[in-house]
Amino acid sequence: MRITRQDLARAAESGVLTAGQAESLWQYLSERAEARPRFDAAHVLWYGGALIVMSSLTLFTTIAWRTFGGLALALTGAAYGLGGWALGAWLRRRGLATPGGLLIAIAVALVPLTVFGLQEAFGWLVFTEPGSYADYLSFSVSDWLRGGFVPSELDVILAGVLAYRRYRFDFIVVPVAVAAWFLSMDLTPALLGADGYDSDIAHRVSLVFGLGMIVLAWILDIRGAGGPAFWLHIGGGFTFWIAVPLVLLDFPIGDDPRAGIFGLVSLALIALSVFLARPSYAVFGGLGVALYLGYLADEVFGDSILFPFALSALGLSVIAAGVIVVRHRAAIAAWVDRTMPEALRVLRPAHARVRTKAQ
Repeated sequence: MRITRQDLARAAESGVLTAGQAESLWQYLSERAEARPRFDAAHVLWYGGALIVMSSLTLFTTIAWRTFGGLALALTGAAYGLGGWALGAWLRRRGLATPGGLLIAIAVALVPLTVFGLQEAFGWLVFTEPGSYADYLSFSVSDWLRGGFVPSELDVILAGVLAYRRYRFDFIVVPVAVAAWFLSMDLTPALLGADGYDSDIAHRVSLVFGLGMIVLAWILDIRGAGGPAFWLHIGGGFTFWIAVPLVLLDFPIGDDPRAGIFGLVSLALIALSVFLARPSYAVFGGLGVALYLGYLADEVFGDSILFPFALSALGLSVIAAGVIVVRHRAAIAAWVDRTMPEALRVLRPAHARVRTKAQ
């Protein structure tokens, strides 16, 4: 459904809304539309710039930062964070909701730098020595899984919740979700003990966390909170999809069954994308299916002359199926709506049900 300012003006003329209500509603809808992620040039630049700033003070920090000392790190994080928060709030007051919200999200993402600097400066340790700030985003299990980073992660979550409650900008959930993922990884060895925690358990924790994030996003979708759910679906789907093959490798069940299970999980993600009307799962599932087909081509049918031709025919069939779906979308959607059990229909988000009926 597309709503214009003239639609609200006519609603006011018809007595459905007052003129003041129509204007307030238009301003609200305009802000929500501005904050919604899009793929035009301005939004690509804004989101790309925000990710560069976040990366510069998180992913690409090195152990050399420790030479600054904890207090210098804390002051750097505080200066960037408070400055970004103030500038973001100023931009939002002037109608630039997206760049302003991104600056506030950057401020939230810089909380670990400030908290780590304070821990370093004053010797505030929780559970274990956190190591260097570069270890915070290291992908080495021995460096990454440290209970000493728990305070930083809790503070990110707290700052993100407060920022989201104040500004309602959906991208703020991204640093919160990442911090929650790291918290699940760091808190587990703190509770189990470092000696009982290894990469196998880390993979399973990530798998469970990814599933939990998907379920949370699903619940938010059903409740109509589609904005933050958008980013949670992407984060949860990615975490789960990455963790599945790692968990499968932890079990000695043979190569062929593991590859087949991964292929089935990828197909399930594609089905989930249709059910929830969330294309991100189709992307992850499609990549998984492509990897599985590559495995078949290399390991199972490596000596078969006909396999490439059969695979090409399968690909063309998928394209043809897509054409049929586009041409007969309304009839297919109506059939799905008639045949789907009510118990499943109520589990679909509102935007998926509306889309089905609209098509």
